[in-house]
Amino acid sequence: MEQKPLSLEEKVILQLQAKVGQLEGNLAFVRAELQEFQQKNQALSHEVAKYQGRTSNSE
Repeated sequence: MEQKPLSLEEKVILQLQAKVGQLEGNLAFVRAELQEFQQKNQALSHEVAKYQGRTSNSE
């Protein structure tokens, strides 16, 4: 069975679907990086609060 060539619209749709997949992958990666950053930021904020508590008590 011979396959007919893709129309311009079909080619564009395939390209857009590939791009959407790539962007979804990028988004998942960035979300993971953001979550890691937020965890580190929260840990640092906790350490700063502990330090500020110690310094205000010693004054």
